[in-house]
Amino acid sequence: MSAFQRLDPVAQAGQFGNEGRKIVEGPGYQQWDFSLFKDIHIWEAKRLQFRTEFFNVFNHANFRLPVNEISSPNFGQIQNALPGRLVQLALKFLF
Repeated sequence: MSAFQRLDPVAQAGQFGNEGRKIVEGPGYQQWDFSLFKDIHIWEAKRLQFRTEFFNVFNHANFRLPVNEISSPNFGQIQNALPGRLVQLALKFLF
């Protein structure tokens, strides 16, 4: 943690440090979504639609950003992840 130092709020007021932007990058993000639809015609202008939607279909782990509070004992550690695969089923009546 010696690479990161907290600025003195009185002596260094209004300063943000001397390092450039985007020196620390978080983990990558990848999500593939997929959906299937099946239309079932009932009458002339009426139909029933069955829908299946998959979010993060390959169940790829997407981690959140590391803790960025320098005084935290967990500084620089990743504590959370986004949810895994999610499947949604729906039945829709169109008229």
